[in-house]
Amino acid sequence: MLPEKDILMNNDTRDNESSDTLDKRDKINNERERKVIDTIPPPPLKKPEEKIDKKQTEFVENEKHNLLFGVRRSIRYHNRRILFYDHLHKIALAVALLSSFATIISVLGKLSPSWITAFALIVVFFSAIDLIIAPDKAARMHGDLSKEFFNLEKSIIITKNITEEAVIDLQAKRLDIEMTEPPVKRVLDAICHNELCRAMGIKNCSVEIKWYQRILCQFFDFCDYTIKAG
Repeated sequence: MLPEKDILMNNDTRDNESSDTLDKRDKINNERERKVIDTIPPPPLKKPEEKIDKKQTEFVENEKHNLLFGVRRSIRYHNRRILFYDHLHKIALAVALLSSFATIISVLGKLSPSWITAFALIVVFFSAIDLIIAPDKAARMHGDLSKEFFNLEKSIIITKNITEEAVIDLQAKRLDIEMTEPPVKRVLDAICHNELCRAMGIKNCSVEIKWYQRILCQFFDFCDYTIKAG
């Protein structure tokens, strides 16, 4: 039999060992928890690539919108030119025909030579306009250009999920059409710009055009440098 003191010492030793063991276990568990906490992934950050893709998409959409706006403005411009040349051709033919008829009546009616000369000059003047300007040919040319822009507008509209390469290709097609265009009347183009802004419901994009510029817009640009944003 062990003496009582030895038994107590053994018990104390066991208690100390058990407490040391518990401390070690606590330390191990704490380390494990710490490692688990350290290994939890942080919240996902927005990748720079996603920001770039978003900016790229916005850029492509803006380019598509600007391209579509420009094509529609060109269609309006050429349609106005078609109407102008059609009216000019019809007026020239009508005046020349009436003047020819009046000249014949003047000769048969034995009117004064001044009347005959006046009617003859009118016939020559409007016949020269129809021959030199050739409004019928000009109207056909603008009609062909309008059709080409219509086809380009159709291509832009039916292209879904448009990419930058597709936008560049459509812009190149627009440039190919514009290469065959005659010089653009800037005042008339500005008028078409304002009309399209109203038609598409776009605010604060119209330009200011004077009344006398509107009257002469089909013939030549008068003070087109004065056109400013409204």
